[in-house]
Amino acid sequence: LLHRLLLLNSDRVASGAGAGDRNASLKTSFILPIGPIEKFDIARLTRGLSCVLCGKQSKTRCARCQGNMHLITYSGAECQTQDWATHKKTCNSLTSAIWSVMPFTSSLFGFKHSTIISLSGRGRAKDLTSSKPAEDGGEEVPPNEHGDNPFLIKVQYNGSPYMMVYDRTRALETHFNRDDNPRVFDRIAALVREKGFMGMKIYVWAKRTADCELSLALDKIPSQDVPW
Repeated sequence: LLHRLLLLNSDRVASGAGAGDRNASLKTSFILPIGPIEKFDIARLTRGLSCVLCGKQSKTRCARCQGNMHLITYSGAECQTQDWATHKKTCNSLTSAIWSVMPFTSSLFGFKHSTIISLSGRGRAKDLTSSKPAEDGGEEVPPNEHGDNPFLIKVQYNGSPYMMVYDRTRALETHFNRDDNPRVFDRIAALVREKGFMGMKIYVWAKRTADCELSLALDKIPSQDVPW
């Protein structure tokens, strides 16, 4: 796993960086610290700050995909042109995408704010014991940080009637319920198994179309090697 991480990150190092007198068969790579900073903190700190090629301050992003909502940014036209051969695999313009509507829910098993229990970067488990029953089927509306722009979501699926869904900053952290749209839910499940990582999770383009609804470009699945 560590070797694969280093290999993937080596493609994001500027040409010639760290070359020195090292063996020409070796590649320069990097890893980010695992802790104590949490994933959503990393996302907010790194969003749109530096060019993916040279590391300088970002001034522009791809106009076709809006740079994965600031995930892919450049210091100028030269870096953007140089990166196009790589970026076009992920960009895959969404102008011809067929969008499928999928409602999402902030309640799971009748409880508001419930989510899959997991350990955070600091080793704290999310506590579900303080969750309150949802009243009258009401939903708390998550903030919309993306406006009308497309953005990437990660969908995690374990074969249950629910999927865990969140964006890079965790501003949107919610669930898909199969009962809300079985046809679209089953199609996502099939994509997770066929194209996702180890048949458990997949990145999907999404747009916020209502308070508790996403439109998904299921015919334009991006490369699964994306910064997150």
